[in-house]
Amino acid sequence: MAETAGAGTTARGRPGLPAETVEDGSPPPAAPDQVVRETREGPVDERPAPRARTRRGWRRVTAAALVTVGTVLSALCVLLVIGCWLDDRAIERPEPGRATAEVVLVSFPRTVVRYTTPDGAVYSPSLGVLYPEGLQTGQLVRVEYDPAQPDKLVRVAGRDFRIALLPAGTTVLGIWLVVVPLVWWLRRSAR
Repeated sequence: MAETAGAGTTARGRPGLPAETVEDGSPPPAAPDQVVRETREGPVDERPAPRARTRRGWRRVTAAALVTVGTVLSALCVLLVIGCWLDDRAIERPEPGRATAEVVLVSFPRTVVRYTTPDGAVYSPSLGVLYPEGLQTGQLVRVEYDPAQPDKLVRVAGRDFRIALLPAGTTVLGIWLVVVPLVWWLRRSAR
């Protein structure tokens, strides 16, 4: 079917379309982004089909998004532990105030306590107490507070930032146990 055609015509004689063969009977030269391999049957174009390239691009973008989300969530967990450590440091420097507090309210976002400092002032921090696990309304508990800001930072005595290590660590581990296999699968199927 491929015949030698004159310049500006196809092998079937249609003007304006490129010829299927050049004058010596060989196929036209490959485009720069085209990979052509010679076989017994003739030249074979090894470029991926446009749909395959689109699918591969989508998989790479999804893999990159998953790694980004995993990294951001891991960084948030690390920042949570650092924030707890900084709060503990503020309470402990120079010397923490100590008191017995009554648990006033236990709810999901916070646990509110009320305590009296040695100078007779009564405080009930609006942000609640740090590390409130296991507290119940009406319970009396020992607390430590920042003497410079007794209405801001208060924690249950004997508890510190190390309590946040287990939930933050398991969250990071869970994130990467999901992200790594998904990214591996996406990258593997993109090839």
